[in-house]
Amino acid sequence: MSKVVILWFNFSLSTSYPGPVSSGFSLYTADLVDKDIGNQHSICNCGELRKRSINVTKRRNTYLDIKNIRTHDGNNSQFLKIEIFYELLEQTIKEHYNQTFDFEGRNMAVLVNENEQFDDLKILEAFKVRLGEFYQFDAPINMEEVSKEQENDTIPFINKEDDNIKKFINWVSLVCPSL
Repeated sequence: MSKVVILWFNFSLSTSYPGPVSSGFSLYTADLVDKDIGNQHSICNCGELRKRSINVTKRRNTYLDIKNIRTHDGNNSQFLKIEIFYELLEQTIKEHYNQTFDFEGRNMAVLVNENEQFDDLKILEAFKVRLGEFYQFDAPINMEEVSKEQENDTIPFINKEDDNIKKFINWVSLVCPSL
């Protein structure tokens, strides 16, 4: 048996100048409960921000501080190319998990064995190695900040198109028919 794990992640950008530049990274993981995804509804009167929800369980949050980011020549990097961070993280996840679904944004899904968890610490360490090709930095994982699991929950999917959701449901049906 296998299960689908939903990942959602975010990098914060800091351009504190002239001091050292830093970024924070949060990685949230949760097991998918079922393929029922709520209908998209507006979350503001502008009509552009839309949200869906998805049922999950065993939610876990992991945080990484990326401090004192500088180029390899030792200069503080005023403007981080934060899109590189996302690309490297996605590549790292795909390298360790061969069955993935990319929501074309800051969410992914991966297939893992039923008796396993998504190994967020292994992914963060591998990500740090990849990021080291572009920047020098200090990036401790503060184990005190690793959240305890929360049981049943829903997570928001912001601005996910209907076609992308349909593709995801089809992917889940193929890789994990029990959901």
